[in-house]
Amino acid sequence: ALVMNEIERCQTLAERRQLEIRLRDSEQRFKDFTRAATDWLWETDEEHRYTWFSSNVETVTGVPPQWHYGKTRVQIAGTDVNTPAWQNHLAQLDAHQPFRDFELCRRGPDGLTWVRSNGVPVFDEQGTFQGYRGTGTDITALKHAQAQAQELQQRYFQAIEAVGEAFAVYDTNDRLVTCNARYRQLFGLHALQMQPGLLFQELLRVRLRYGEIEEAKGHETAWLEKRLERFRNPQGPFVQRHADNRWIQLREQRLPSGELLVTGLDITELKRTEQALQQSETQFRSAMEYSAIGMALVAPDGRWLKVNPALCRFFGYAEDELLATDFQTITHPDDLDSDLHYVQQILCGDIAAYQMEKRYRHKTGDYIWGLLSVSLVRQADGEPHYFISQIQDIHARKQAEHALAESEARYRALYIRTPAMLQSIDNKGRLINVSNHWLMIMGYTREEVIGQSVGSFLTEKSINYAKKQILPEFLRTGYCHEVPYQFVKRNGQIIDVLASAIAERDAEGRIMHSLAVLVDVTERKRLEAELIRLARVDALTGTWNRGYFVTLLDAEIKRARRHRKPLSILLCDIDHFKRINDAYGHPAGDSALCHFVAAAQK
Repeated sequence: ALVMNEIERCQTLAERRQLEIRLRDSEQRFKDFTRAATDWLWETDEEHRYTWFSSNVETVTGVPPQWHYGKTRVQIAGTDVNTPAWQNHLAQLDAHQPFRDFELCRRGPDGLTWVRSNGVPVFDEQGTFQGYRGTGTDITALKHAQAQAQELQQRYFQAIEAVGEAFAVYDTNDRLVTCNARYRQLFGLHALQMQPGLLFQELLRVRLRYGEIEEAKGHETAWLEKRLERFRNPQGPFVQRHADNRWIQLREQRLPSGELLVTGLDITELKRTEQALQQSETQFRSAMEYSAIGMALVAPDGRWLKVNPALCRFFGYAEDELLATDFQTITHPDDLDSDLHYVQQILCGDIAAYQMEKRYRHKTGDYIWGLLSVSLVRQADGEPHYFISQIQDIHARKQAEHALAESEARYRALYIRTPAMLQSIDNKGRLINVSNHWLMIMGYTREEVIGQSVGSFLTEKSINYAKKQILPEFLRTGYCHEVPYQFVKRNGQIIDVLASAIAERDAEGRIMHSLAVLVDVTERKRLEAELIRLARVDALTGTWNRGYFVTLLDAEIKRARRHRKPLSILLCDIDHFKRINDAYGHPAGDSALCHFVAAAQK
């Protein structure tokens, strides 16, 4: 019996040693895993105070385990604990329920740290709650990345909403990714219909169903197939007429990602302006005589056909002297090739008009700078008839630019041109970023404009307008829409733009930055002014027409009443004028009227 007892005792001791060895191995593995893991382990007591942390919490977060002991997670929270998420979590703790992936912001000696926590309740053998055991993961970098991504996405949406044109992006399966409000307005669809995922084909079918596309009426199926083919293989901008007589210019461009960028612009007013200009061509020829800007009609081979007094003064020639030359003869040799290249393009129909700055030889032999704008009038059969040329005297400006360029040669490079403008401005009015389009239009490099005051690119009138009328309201609302400004390009040219801007505010609501989109409307304003001028002149005689005479007469009558002075009106008639028409025909009658007006003006 003694032998058996001894054997059993030895076996028990051996088993105990084996258990101790396995326990040490298990503890060592646990420590190794803990040191190697990016997560840490923690324990709390029944009052949710931290009682233990694995040592790697300091390796991961830089905060030692001892700092946490005795504190509850509410006490170390770095954000408001009255949120629904926090209240739900605290309810879970009070109910002794397990939880997963709870995100809390810990305020520690190292600042704010975001932690994702998992935990399970611990009970003793009698079922009494002892606390929690769980894991923690540092997700600060992830939260920062998410915040940056959200901010970038918000800026992206703000940018496309601020764009003056309709804007949309479709994926490679022709499904809508995003669009702005102008895109929905352009096509008359409610926001609920124009949602991401909408097939472009379905958009077209809805518009065809309601008869919105004028050019598709009567052959909708064929039009749909052709339109889808163009959509999938974009070929540049095109114009579409809607059933409500709106004209829309669309531009579709395939992006490197395979997505399709669609922009649209309502050009109805521009179309109407073009039609009005065509109807006023005869009046324009008469109005040029009284223009303060040099104007001329030029033959396709370069001969001067008709010149106005302002142009004669610009060149220093008498009218007959100037008509005996051509534009090639008085153009600076270095500028002639560029001018002739534009002429060839406009004659071939590649461009409708062109504008360039060039040097002309004055009668004195000196070269002077002029801003040349040219368009072509064609005959009924499409053949070139004559050029309409305008030449503005920019010699003083070019001299000033030359002096400025010399003084800034160390800091500035040659300008380049481009068509679109996007800019970001800080709360001091300095440019912090501009798009490539902005740089191309203004003619600057990025290094030259970043940090400069945006006011340095505006005219004095626009600066005063912004300070007195726009900025106070913008600082209050953080938004402005299509505000007219005049920008001064690097070459000194003034362009008219419509600016739409959105402010970016900090957490306290202070404006930190603003994003602005600028649309160049210089040509449109020039055409509108030209229409007004041409509408005042009689096509035959070159004098003010009846409508403008009535306007002037009304003003003079009011002036006479205001100053209590008499007003005389002289009406001239031509006796037996009908006999001239009957005997010699209407051309002779027209000639008689013109001679009569010329004599009356003398």
